[in-house]
Amino acid sequence: TRNFGVELEVGNEYPRSFISSIIKNYTNMKVNISNYTQSVNNEHWVVKTDASCGRKTRSNGINEGGYEIASFVASGTNDIEKIAKVAHGLKKGGVRANNNCGYHIHVNVADFTENDMGKLISYWLLIEDMFFNIVPFRRTVNRYCKKVKIKKEET
Repeated sequence: TRNFGVELEVGNEYPRSFISSIIKNYTNMKVNISNYTQSVNNEHWVVKTDASCGRKTRSNGINEGGYEIASFVASGTNDIEKIAKVAHGLKKGGVRANNNCGYHIHVNVADFTENDMGKLISYWLLIEDMFFNIVPFRRTVNRYCKKVKIKKEET
């Protein structure tokens, strides 16, 4: 029952209107199309520009940009299934991620006490290395993806 939301980053090979139509087709939900902006407490999907997730094709390394697909505020297994259907639909429609794309999950922990947060961080520290080992190395050595755990320096 805890609220959560996801962000799927994709390349720009297809227009946002195409991506929007896939989402509508698989969920019958409203989809907003916009330029990049923070989207909080969405009641619908948002497809927006994202400069961080395009392919780097220019010789100067400038990123051409892609899109971020932000979900509505979700809760429960039915919403997990809706999000999975969208991911499946995007894949089936040819929409792809590239090496600069990511996937984010935001979970509402507003009700957590300081002790709860301490436990969550402790558990994360126990499994963090495993998560870093299951993604491509390039995703672990960039400015957007840093470990919480700090290695002790050998003395």
